[in-house]
Amino acid sequence: MLTLAPVAGLAANVFAQIACARILRRLGLSIVAGALCGLLVTALCTALDSTSAGIALAADWAVAILTYFALAFGYWAFLNLNITSLRIRILREFCNLPEVSPATNSPPGIRRMSFSGVASSGWKPGGR
Repeated sequence: MLTLAPVAGLAANVFAQIACARILRRLGLSIVAGALCGLLVTALCTALDSTSAGIALAADWAVAILTYFALAFGYWAFLNLNITSLRIRILREFCNLPEVSPATNSPPGIRRMSFSGVASSGWKPGGR
């Protein structure tokens, strides 16, 4: 059961994040709530199953918590990848750009602007 504690925590993370996203309608808050719920389930499973003492107990906790953090980071990266792809799609639709051609990896008919072109147009970072 100790080896499944991080996996149970990840499952709780996913289900809690989905439930919070539906209820709260705020993605960032639902990700944090899901991660905390998953951490709680991981800690609970580890506490119920850990029978060692001393250094072995600390090692059990460290492995379970660090493994959960690694799994939760993977899930977080998956969520961000999904959000990023949606943002790119929205930007493409907003700008009416054609799809990227695989051969050139850039949209046809789009002129690339160099940093010197940006500087000469009067744009300055930070709006200064």
